[in-house]
Amino acid sequence: MRCPNCDFTFESGHDRGGGNCPNCQFDLVLYAKTVQASNALYNQGLSKAQADDMTGAAECLRRSLELNKNNLTSRNLLGLVYFEIGRVGEAMLEWGVSASGRPEPDPAADYLKRVRENPRDLEKLDAAIRFYNQALTFVRQKNDDMALIQLKKAVETSPKFVDALNLLALCLLMQNDRERALATVEKTLAVDAGNPTALRYLSEINPAKGKAEMIRRGKKAAQTLTASSAATNVATNVATNLASSVAATVATTVAKTIQPGLMGLSREEKKGLRGAFPAAEIVAFIVGALCAFAVLYILIMPAQTSAAQKQIETLDNEKTALVEDLQDQLDGAREEIQRIDDGKKQQEVELNQLKAEIALRDKTAAVTDAQSKFDRKQYQEAVDAVTLMDEETLPSELAESVRAIREMSYPELVKQYYQTGMTNYNRGNWETAFAEMEKALRYIQPENTQSADVLYYLGRTAERLTDTETARKSYQRILDEYSGSQQIRNANTRLNLLG
Repeated sequence: MRCPNCDFTFESGHDRGGGNCPNCQFDLVLYAKTVQASNALYNQGLSKAQADDMTGAAECLRRSLELNKNNLTSRNLLGLVYFEIGRVGEAMLEWGVSASGRPEPDPAADYLKRVRENPRDLEKLDAAIRFYNQALTFVRQKNDDMALIQLKKAVETSPKFVDALNLLALCLLMQNDRERALATVEKTLAVDAGNPTALRYLSEINPAKGKAEMIRRGKKAAQTLTASSAATNVATNVATNLASSVAATVATTVAKTIQPGLMGLSREEKKGLRGAFPAAEIVAFIVGALCAFAVLYILIMPAQTSAAQKQIETLDNEKTALVEDLQDQLDGAREEIQRIDDGKKQQEVELNQLKAEIALRDKTAAVTDAQSKFDRKQYQEAVDAVTLMDEETLPSELAESVRAIREMSYPELVKQYYQTGMTNYNRGNWETAFAEMEKALRYIQPENTQSADVLYYLGRTAERLTDTETARKSYQRILDEYSGSQQIRNANTRLNLLG
């Protein structure tokens, strides 16, 4: 057997101290009961965690660690509970203590490794905490709207962040948005069924539902009463044994301290002394207690305090190094993202410039081609080349060229199609004549003297083809738009004949 206090190894059954270590007189029976109580509280915390009662689980696990700080299983589970409800810093702290307190591989080391290997997830959790802290600042400033914005971001980033959910529910209650507050409280209870803050908000929003939830929790607590009472009984026994041990220590110390001083006195002096101090037992107890406290604070407490301070300093250093490393990675990632964004924007600018240059070059080539066709009297081809061009989007020089090509090509096209149409009209080719007159009609202008002629013979050709409706429209257009034309009389005559 190995003593957990002084690490002394001895054979079981040869302790000769009634359950104490032969080397340091450490109470092994009391230690065993303490470990048993700690394990019972761990089991109770595990049951609560499995039932989604994270607050109750954390409370049981903290009590387990108070009884046995070396219960690394409780410490690891407490870290998982903290991580589940969004308290990442406390989770990593518990895992750090656990990993440093066990030489062999520990699950806590694996948990820390997983967190460090996923910097993006850790960055999201860090962002959620920053949003939550900013929201707290806004709440203190009574700026509920800005606090809601930050809390919504925190909850979107970390949906199980219980503290953020509770604060979000409070802000919604402050704005009298009870429906959304109830939905938020229900989300909280889905993560941590025993969260007292969420249960209090539920009772405030919906007293009947809150009361039903409390009854349900009471029944559930009754079901787990057997397991809880086992841990409580063990803890009570430990406290009783601890008190008995202290009392025995005090009595031994008093006996060793007071009795030697009385041995040198006569019977009469001892009798007088007893008469002068009727409360000798009280004095003995006080002296023994002072001795016990002196031993505790002079020998035991400084060593424990020093070890705890060293452990805290080590964890602080590890935490600082981890934060700095994560911050460096985050800064590097942000710089890389910014560099990529800047490069992308520059490429978009250059691409747009290139597209504009290509488009201008194509338009210039099209205008040049149209001008060449116009010079060769290919009027229709010249007009087709510039038909889809918008003069307002072109440079002034190109716009002027396009305008000139259209203005000079239209009269020529009217003349060309009119002459072809008249030739076919005189030959009796009514359909060909009608098609040519329609082409001429596309390019007629009010100032063109042939416009009325085109409309008149379009109407005459339509009559030959028995299309009286088109004929009427052509003659009427002459009357409406070309009142000074020589075709006015002819148009009137034809309309009268058509009825």
